Amino acid sequence: MRILTKAQRAGIVERLKHNHKYAVVVSCGKAFPQKDALEFASVLREAGWTVSGLYVNESSAEGLQIGVRDLRSPCPSAHLLLDVLVSVGLNARLVTTPVPLPSAFFEGCSLLLGAQVQTDKCNAVEQAP
Repeated sequence: MRILTKAQRAGIVERLKHNHKYAVVVSCGKAFPQKDALEFASVLREAGWTVSGLYVNESSAEGLQIGVRDLRSPCPSAHLLLDVLVSVGLNARLVTTPVPLPSAFFEGCSLLLGAQVQTDKCNAVEQAP
């Protein structure tokens, strides 16, 4: 079973291709299938984004989390990625990233893939534990 449907994949690529290109660090928790995380990285690359990773970490995160340095002033890439993921029916949310992003990613964000990725149209903004 694939995490992304063909329609979701096409929707992500189409929407991101027609916007500014950003950088993203892609990581997943050990419980998340790496092949699915690699698919997300592939989709972002196909859309023209610069992708760093796939990094596997000890995170117990659930769902799709878009990590930023500061929730009070998230970078444009985070909002764009959140809007696009939600528009294709994926549940994603902004969180403060638990690890600092490289300085080369000043306008970039991170995409952390955790267990139980949901495919509905809900989104939220919250602090990571």
